[in-house]
Amino acid sequence: MLTRTASTQPGVMMPPLAKHVADDTAVEAITEYLQGLTSGEFAADPLPQARYVRFSAVQGGANGMVAIAEFSVLDGNGIKIPGATIEAFSSEGIAGNSALAIDGDPWTYWSTSAGGSLPKSITLDLEGVREIGGMEYIPRQDDSTGRLTGYEVHYSMDGVTWTLMTSASGVGSPKTQTYTGLIGRRKIRSSLAAAPVIAARDFPVTIVFDSPVTDFFSHELLVTGGAVTSMRGSGYYYVAMIRASQPQVSVSLPANVANAGPYGNSASQVLTIQSGLETPPVPTFTTDDVFHRVMDVRLSFDQPCSGLTKEDFTVTGGTLEWLIPDGDAWHLIVAAEFGQAKVTLREGAVMGHNGLQMGESAIVTRGSISPRTHLEAESLSTFKFRRVTDPTASGGAYSWTVKGERGANTMPDSLYSIFSKLNIRHKGNYRLRAWTRADDLNSDSFHVSLASRNVPGPGTLPWRCNQGPGEVGSGRFHAGFARNDGSDHVFPLTTGDTELYVYAAEDGTRIDRLSLIPERPYAIWSGTAVSSSPTRTMGLTFTSPVTGLSLADFETIGGQVTSLSGSGEQYTITLVPDAGKMLVRVKEHAVMDEFGATSLRSDWNFMSWVDTYEQWALDRSLGSQASSDSLDTDNDGLDQLTEYALGLDPKVPDLRQIDPADPASRGLPWVGLVESGEGKRLRMIFHRRRSSAPATYAVEFTGNLSDFTRHTDFTAHTEILNAQWERVTVDDVTATGAEAARFGRLVISREP
Repeated sequence: MLTRTASTQPGVMMPPLAKHVADDTAVEAITEYLQGLTSGEFAADPLPQARYVRFSAVQGGANGMVAIAEFSVLDGNGIKIPGATIEAFSSEGIAGNSALAIDGDPWTYWSTSAGGSLPKSITLDLEGVREIGGMEYIPRQDDSTGRLTGYEVHYSMDGVTWTLMTSASGVGSPKTQTYTGLIGRRKIRSSLAAAPVIAARDFPVTIVFDSPVTDFFSHELLVTGGAVTSMRGSGYYYVAMIRASQPQVSVSLPANVANAGPYGNSASQVLTIQSGLETPPVPTFTTDDVFHRVMDVRLSFDQPCSGLTKEDFTVTGGTLEWLIPDGDAWHLIVAAEFGQAKVTLREGAVMGHNGLQMGESAIVTRGSISPRTHLEAESLSTFKFRRVTDPTASGGAYSWTVKGERGANTMPDSLYSIFSKLNIRHKGNYRLRAWTRADDLNSDSFHVSLASRNVPGPGTLPWRCNQGPGEVGSGRFHAGFARNDGSDHVFPLTTGDTELYVYAAEDGTRIDRLSLIPERPYAIWSGTAVSSSPTRTMGLTFTSPVTGLSLADFETIGGQVTSLSGSGEQYTITLVPDAGKMLVRVKEHAVMDEFGATSLRSDWNFMSWVDTYEQWALDRSLGSQASSDSLDTDNDGLDQLTEYALGLDPKVPDLRQIDPADPASRGLPWVGLVESGEGKRLRMIFHRRRSSAPATYAVEFTGNLSDFTRHTDFTAHTEILNAQWERVTVDDVTATGAEAARFGRLVISREP
């Protein structure tokens, strides 16, 4: 089709008559389709393997007598497998023993004795496990006596369990019967096509297969938002007429609904069509039940729309930082503040493909939680669960119930319990792990109860501490999972609050850090969301130790991840925003935990840098009022305002001069002599914050240290280095030869 469509040569080109140019649009469409095909779509199933193949006569014969001239098994190339021997047979007639069925001579034959009922069979041994692609059967040639009209062929690995290869009925001629259906077997591919946007209510959908099919009917199409009114076609090509009942119609073909040979048809793609119904666009917000810091809201419409901008949204309790197109939908990235965030889309924000404006406004509201999956048991000590300092324990302490205090009572008692609320970010199955220590074999267990929100848990379960040989009484803490009946117990938890109770069953056991370990680990972010430094470091804590994290495992918007360090549960990454703010998250399946499970995708983490004196001082626990400007915390001779203005550290003595050739250097100004038309002049180069308030900069030159010439307008002498800094170059107005000496200074002060 591509060759003919792309050609204008007689005898090659497509009809109709009078065609003189190639259809470029059609050529492009067909080329795109062909280039999109993958070998996997046409890959055949692996050939079956067998050692034994059995031929069974199920119809025909004469008085129960069966005669077969030749029976052979074919390999994956359709070639007869040599060396087969007779494994078994029903019987042998006087004139034809079983070996004649495999002697290669079609004029000899194996025959059974007369009498008895069918089936009667002969079994070949391939003398080893072989790939098989089919079989060949030659009926008796010299006479019709014993010739079959129906047969079945089975194969087996062990001669006990058999699988049907092929069967036939109504065959009585001496013609050779060949079957190669195991070679290159696969499902027949199916595909649907239609225009993505239809102006009419009724529209056609084309259904094609890559091989002819039979018994394919209109009710076998799966349609939502409409119905099939008629269908025509046969073989591999069909056209169904669809009548829309909704603005959006989806059509698909399930697998194995057409009569497509022994392996059926593959499922088609889901085809989505925007119909011509005269309805305005209807928005739909989708988001997780809860969010942490950043809410990723997906906004979609029931038809193609245009005109959406950030100004169409009002956000209460947060800020809309990004509006990102995603096909026919959008992602709203909202940086939340506290409590709840509400996003409102104004009425009439977009126009549908039919020219109608969106109706009433849409609202989505979500609350925020801070994920908490770990806790230190000693922080939850109660009257009966005592806190004990121990440097060998996590956090330097543990909780326990005094040995012997409960006597023989091992039932759960609220006096001997620890309670806490944890917050779950992702719905799923979790294990509960704790660090425990037993003094002897009689003090080694707890009871545990765990439930999400109002969803009841499995009740109170016994929990053995799982310490192994040499651990009981050793003084070492053991990291064990809550177990039931000898295996790790899995708790199905929903998103949000999770109530955890741990009861002492047999007193005397120490309990330490408790952790909820999801079946699939995920990462939780830590670090401040706003900073005065463009280069940021953020903490990343996984819910269990993981391996395999790399820079390629991060997805970012508005910046990049430049470095990564850490291992196990704890990692630190360095981030550089492009324009003052960025998002970062860990991709799906980025890492693997101790059980071999890959990770869930993390939440978005939002960060921004604010180049203000107030934020700079807050990041360093300093005051930002005028009274703090003159403080010299590190005693290096520079006051706090000057350290801010020149990019130095007010907590570290770092008195130094900039390198004028290095944009990254920070420090005191560089001053030197440069050639000019009238001799040499002083030149001053310094780095200045682009958003420097409340600091002001002034360059002054003088010959006598009393009469200064001041420069404050640096417009013509400024080079932008990055989003935060610029380099200023100022030359003295007076040449050095005109006076005995020249001096220059940079004056930094607070603007009025």
